[in-house]
Amino acid sequence: MEIKILMLAPLSSIHTIRWANALYDRGIKIILAGATTYDPTLYNEGIRIISLQLPASQTGRNAKAVGKLSYLSLVNKVKQLIKEEKIDIIHAHFASSYGLIGALVGFKPFVLSVWGSDVYDFPIKSLLHRYILKFNLSKATLVLSTSHVMADETRRYTQKGIDITPFGVDTNVFKPEYDQKADSKGFVIGIAKTLEEKYGVEYLLRGYAKFREVYANQNSDIQLKIAGEGILKESLVKLADELGIAGHTTFLGKLKHSDIVGFYNSLNIAVFPSILDSESFGVAVIEANACGIPVIVSDVAGFKEVVMHEKNGIIVERKNADAIYEAIERLYLDKTIREKMGNFGRELVKEKYEWNKNVEYVISIYNNILKYHE
Repeated sequence: MEIKILMLAPLSSIHTIRWANALYDRGIKIILAGATTYDPTLYNEGIRIISLQLPASQTGRNAKAVGKLSYLSLVNKVKQLIKEEKIDIIHAHFASSYGLIGALVGFKPFVLSVWGSDVYDFPIKSLLHRYILKFNLSKATLVLSTSHVMADETRRYTQKGIDITPFGVDTNVFKPEYDQKADSKGFVIGIAKTLEEKYGVEYLLRGYAKFREVYANQNSDIQLKIAGEGILKESLVKLADELGIAGHTTFLGKLKHSDIVGFYNSLNIAVFPSILDSESFGVAVIEANACGIPVIVSDVAGFKEVVMHEKNGIIVERKNADAIYEAIERLYLDKTIREKMGNFGRELVKEKYEWNKNVEYVISIYNNILKYHE
């Protein structure tokens, strides 16, 4: 029997794109509805995509004031869509927004995936926000989380069972490409993240500056590559200039997802210095590991779940540029440790975060829910 899933999710997110395409490729009928702009060429042609753009009166200067409640106007449209398509399951991604639509529609079964800021940041804004999150979770048939640590945070707002469904990595795509590897004489450090405060790129710049100060005389070909865009880009470029590392720091802008594999393979190490626990699962970390690249990560909860200290990377104190410098120095001086950590990291990803296994597990969840609701 063909399963029809109505996915409520941000259309431009790479996570939405990956889930929708992977499920469709495995015979699941996907109807996708979201309220963000998107590139249709990134989706399989057989996926029906419905734009839930906000009404004109709720865009522009009024958008911030309307906030999350804007989604209420979309409920009737979703109800009509359920009737038209004879939907089997609603699966909403992001508990504070699309989760609200799913909860208000009242259709069962209703699967709700938490993503991070929806359970870490949203409920602490006000009592109303907390109530909305609790309400959304209470209406779900089942709650899904990408990590155990985020599941624990979610349990503050619900007593429902929570299944763990990681954003895994296709290790047939994310793999070592030895022709792309950094020149053996040089040393390349990198990060691929949105340039926002929560990702702590400032501390990487400061740690890297100290590293260059100590070792640039020994090796002039030490580089830092930063992939990503964001509101802090201008200030980070300025900081690199102030620290005297601008000539050896490259801001690459936002890369296409298809270019990320080549990016990681051009590095010797990847560094992820996030400062907030809303970094609930280290997708970028396991992508780097899958390419055989050792990582340095901060001690935020989500990273500690995917990094085994001294095994596939080094965990350092958050907001600590000196600790980042020391970790970079250690990996720079010991190529054997770099290779050992990179190899261990790839095997760990293949064992725990293989994308195909993750997708099949979600399909098994759908099948079990439908059996229960027959």
